[in-house]
Amino acid sequence: MDIYETIPILQSDDSLHEFWQSGIDHQRIINSFELIGATSLVDPLNASRWCETRPEDRNDYSETEANHLATIEEELIDGMDELIDLVLDFVEEEIK
Repeated sequence: MDIYETIPILQSDDSLHEFWQSGIDHQRIINSFELIGATSLVDPLNASRWCETRPEDRNDYSETEANHLATIEEELIDGMDELIDLVLDFVEEEIK
C-alpha cells in the first residue's frame, strides 16, 4: 500500500519536493521500495533527502538546487518504468 499511495506524489509536478514536504513516513516508504528491490527509486529518494529541510515552496530553491533536483527526478522517472514489474514479481514471490 505504501508504494501504491506514493506513486501519485512522485508523478506530480513537484515530485520529490512534494514527497519530502508531505506528512508521510518517508523512511517507511523508502523501506517499502527497498523491500521489492526498487533500488532505482530508493537511490533518487535518498539523494533528494535534503529537500525535507528546504522551504515549502519549490520556487524558493536556488538555481543550483533546482537543477540538482531536476537531475535526480530524471533518474526517478527512469526507475519508475520498472516499478510495475518489480511489484508483480514481489507479489508472485509472496504468494508462493
